[in-house]
Amino acid sequence: MPPTAYYKVRALLDVFCDLVIPCVATTLVLHYSGRWRLGFPSIPPYIASIMIYFAVRVKYADFLDEREAQKLNARLLSRVVGKLPSNVDVIPLNAGPAGSLFARWIFLTSSTSTRLQL
Repeated sequence: MPPTAYYKVRALLDVFCDLVIPCVATTLVLHYSGRWRLGFPSIPPYIASIMIYFAVRVKYADFLDEREAQKLNARLLSRVVGKLPSNVDVIPLNAGPAGSLFARWIFLTSSTSTRLQL
Protein backbone atom coordinates (compact mmCIF):
# COMPACT_ATOMS: atom_id res chain seq x y z
CA MET A 1 0.00 0.00 0.00
CA PRO A 2 1.47 3.43 -0.92
CA PRO A 3 2.19 5.85 1.95
CA THR A 4 -0.58 8.23 0.86
CA ALA A 5 -3.15 5.50 1.43
CA TYR A 6 -2.34 5.46 5.14
CA TYR A 7 -3.19 9.17 5.37
CA LYS A 8 -6.52 8.49 3.72
CA VAL A 9 -7.25 5.63 6.11
CA ARG A 10 -6.30 7.84 9.06
CA ALA A 11 -8.57 10.64 7.80
CA LEU A 12 -11.49 8.24 7.40
CA LEU A 13 -10.85 6.85 10.87
CA ASP A 14 -10.85 10.39 12.31
CA VAL A 15 -14.13 11.20 10.56
CA PHE A 16 -15.61 7.96 11.83
CA CYS A 17 -14.55 8.66 15.42
CA ASP A 18 -15.59 12.31 15.36
CA LEU A 19 -18.95 12.03 13.61
CA VAL A 20 -20.24 8.48 13.55
CA ILE A 21 -19.60 7.41 17.14
CA PRO A 22 -21.47 10.36 18.75
CA CYS A 23 -24.36 9.89 16.32
CA VAL A 24 -24.59 6.15 17.01
CA ALA A 25 -24.52 6.81 20.75
CA THR A 26 -27.31 9.38 20.33
CA THR A 27 -29.33 6.92 18.26
CA LEU A 28 -29.02 4.26 20.94
CA VAL A 29 -29.98 6.67 23.71
CA LEU A 30 -32.97 8.00 21.78
CA HIS A 31 -34.09 4.53 20.77
CA TYR A 32 -33.87 2.92 24.20
CA SER A 33 -35.15 5.90 26.18
CA GLY A 34 -38.45 5.72 24.32
CA ARG A 35 -38.94 9.46 24.59
CA TRP A 36 -38.24 10.43 21.02
CA ARG A 37 -38.83 8.53 17.86
CA LEU A 38 -36.01 8.68 15.39
CA GLY A 39 -36.75 11.12 12.61
CA PHE A 40 -36.66 14.85 12.02
CA PRO A 41 -37.02 15.90 15.70
CA SER A 42 -33.85 13.98 16.54
CA ILE A 43 -31.59 16.11 14.31
CA PRO A 44 -30.77 18.68 17.05
CA PRO A 45 -29.64 15.96 19.49
CA TYR A 46 -27.30 14.60 16.82
CA ILE A 47 -25.72 18.01 16.32
CA ALA A 48 -25.56 18.56 20.08
CA SER A 49 -23.95 15.17 20.61
CA ILE A 50 -21.17 16.01 18.14
CA MET A 51 -20.53 19.36 19.85
CA ILE A 52 -20.58 17.74 23.31
CA TYR A 53 -18.17 15.06 22.06
CA PHE A 54 -15.70 17.70 20.87
CA ALA A 55 -16.01 19.69 24.12
CA VAL A 56 -15.42 16.58 26.23
CA ARG A 57 -12.48 15.57 24.06
CA VAL A 58 -10.83 18.99 24.47
CA LYS A 59 -11.43 19.05 28.24
CA TYR A 60 -10.04 15.52 28.56
CA ALA A 61 -6.91 16.50 26.62
CA ASP A 62 -6.50 19.52 28.92
CA PHE A 63 -6.89 17.25 31.94
CA LEU A 64 -4.22 14.89 30.62
CA ASP A 65 -1.86 17.81 29.90
CA GLU A 66 -2.32 19.19 33.42
CA ARG A 67 -1.72 15.79 34.97
CA GLU A 68 1.41 15.27 32.88
CA ALA A 69 2.69 18.72 33.90
CA GLN A 70 2.08 17.91 37.57
CA LYS A 71 4.03 14.67 37.24
CA LEU A 72 6.97 16.56 35.77
CA ASN A 73 6.67 19.47 38.23
CA ALA A 74 6.14 21.81 35.29
CA ARG A 75 3.74 24.57 34.42
CA LEU A 76 1.53 24.80 31.37
CA LEU A 77 1.86 27.74 29.03
CA SER A 78 -0.63 30.51 29.62
CA ARG A 79 -3.35 30.89 27.04
CA VAL A 80 -4.48 34.07 25.37
CA VAL A 81 -8.19 34.72 25.80
CA GLY A 82 -9.71 36.90 23.10
CA LYS A 83 -12.99 38.75 23.02
CA LEU A 84 -14.16 37.45 19.64
CA PRO A 85 -14.92 33.83 18.73
CA SER A 86 -11.88 31.74 17.76
CA ASN A 87 -9.64 34.51 19.14
CA VAL A 88 -9.59 36.32 15.79
CA ASP A 89 -8.88 39.56 17.64
CA VAL A 90 -5.57 38.08 18.87
CA ILE A 91 -4.36 36.69 15.53
CA PRO A 92 -3.18 40.03 14.01
CA LEU A 93 -0.79 40.72 16.88
CA ASN A 94 1.91 38.39 15.56
CA ALA A 95 0.89 37.73 11.98
CA GLY A 96 3.13 40.24 10.13
CA PRO A 97 1.97 42.18 7.06
CA ALA A 98 -0.86 39.74 6.31
CA GLY A 99 -1.99 40.11 9.92
CA SER A 100 -2.16 43.88 9.65
CA LEU A 101 -4.40 43.56 6.58
CA PHE A 102 -6.52 41.08 8.51
CA ALA A 103 -6.66 43.49 11.46
CA ARG A 104 -7.87 46.32 9.21
CA TRP A 105 -10.51 44.05 7.70
CA ILE A 106 -11.74 42.97 11.15
CA PHE A 107 -11.75 46.59 12.31
CA LEU A 108 -13.80 47.74 9.33
CA THR A 109 -16.28 44.87 9.39
CA SER A 110 -16.83 44.57 13.14
CA SER A 111 -19.75 46.26 14.83
CA THR A 112 -19.19 49.11 17.25
CA SER A 113 -19.81 46.85 20.24
CA THR A 114 -17.02 44.46 19.27
CA ARG A 115 -14.66 46.99 17.67
CA LEU A 116 -11.02 46.12 18.23
CA GLN A 117 -8.58 48.38 19.97
CA LEU A 118 -5.85 48.84 17.34
